Amino acid sequence: MLQDIIFFAVSSVLLFSALTDLRARTIYNSASGIVLLLSFLSAWNRGGIPAGSFIFLILAPFFYALWVLRILGGGDVKLLAALIPLVPPSHLFGLFFSIALAGAVLAVFYVIYFFLASGMRRCWRSDSLCPAGALQVGVSPHMPGLPYGVAIAVGTIANITNLIG
Repeated sequence: MLQDIIFFAVSSVLLFSALTDLRARTIYNSASGIVLLLSFLSAWNRGGIPAGSFIFLILAPFFYALWVLRILGGGDVKLLAALIPLVPPSHLFGLFFSIALAGAVLAVFYVIYFFLASGMRRCWRSDSLCPAGALQVGVSPHMPGLPYGVAIAVGTIANITNLIG
């Protein structure tokens, strides 16, 4: 019963984070902090504080390296790290796989959306023949960052739904 309440609360915070990431490309530190507290409460509820803490201490530097290498944003890294104690260690791979799969789907839709939104201005000829302001094929236009908080939310909710059901 308590685990279901924790999962519902975590899902709610993750949905809020996904919306703020979509709207402002921001994941609030307070959201990550709440998820971390709820994750450790989940670990305590199932008797997994030592294992959850150990794995958290092992994986947190890895996520930090992803931020340093600019692979993920700071908010994404904090939110991912906060999710580590949420599930038993045996389900951690499934959690991260779900998030990665949701991220791949999100990336495909994001690229399609971006190019459809700018598609009316695309030009298939060399730049000397393209009208001013046209995007040229082969030139990588500046795309805003991928709101990976959406993938984190969708992947986590899908994964914990499987744990509940």
